[in-house]
Formats: sequence, C-alpha cells, structure tokens
Amino acid sequence: MVKAIAGEDCGCDERKEWLNKKFPYKKVECLDPEEEEYLSSGILKEKRISRKDQEMIAKIHSRVFSHKYHVPCSCNPSIWKQWIRELNDMLDAAEEVS
Repeated sequence: MVKAIAGEDCGCDERKEWLNKKFPYKKVECLDPEEEEYLSSGILKEKRISRKDQEMIAKIHSRVFSHKYHVPCSCNPSIWKQWIRELNDMLDAAEEVS
C-alpha cells in the first residue's frame, strides 16, 4: 500500500533513523498513512478533544511508541501534552523526510 502511494522508496528508513536519534530510549514505529492523515487533520491542535478522539490518539501512540494501550485520564494533562508533543514530532519527521 505504501509503495503504491509513495513509490518504491517511502523514506521510512530515513524516518526511522531520525526517530531513533530523537527518541533513543523508545522503540518507535513509523506512522501508517491513515494515522498520519488523521493526525494531520488538526486534531492535535484542538483545545478540547472528544473521548472518541482521545481513544484514537491513545491507540496510535501506543502502537507507535510500543506501550500498552490505555486512555489517560483527562485530569492528568501532562501525559496528554507529552503524547501530543511526541505525535507532533512524528508528523514533523514524516514531513521532513517526504
């Protein structure tokens, strides 16, 4: 699927290298095209994120950063801020390599 969209070289090797430098202590996976499209829609810039979107963001974050899926309580904004920052960094990496 990625080859059909991005051609023979999707830039994933460069993206992985960049991510390994940016997040050296975490096993990081590339965003799927659908995840990248969803996150690029502006959802990470919203002041209030619906429960459904929180679940989607948590699902993406847990897959990309290889941790157990859970939806943090909205009463703990520091976790959400960290996750949103990390996912924004992932989007920046995807744009940088593209």
